[in-house]
Amino acid sequence: YEALSAIGFNWESQSDIQWREKLERLKAYKEEHGDCAVPGNYSADPGLAMWVKYQRDAMRRGRLSARQIHLLEE
Repeated sequence: YEALSAIGFNWESQSDIQWREKLERLKAYKEEHGDCAVPGNYSADPGLAMWVKYQRDAMRRGRLSARQIHLLEE
């Protein structure tokens, strides 16, 4: 573990990396617009509204990890 960490090995899975990238896009949207209500026709990032909808649905169904919930609530 330490040897791989020392050379910069990334321990996150590809899906975790993609999730965090989308979270960063949502943060940028919120910074610009003041909220997280991404409209379905948001042309600057068409997939962002679908991702937000999926996160809300996953939260209602109890499918988000405690870490994901914490990051979304920051």
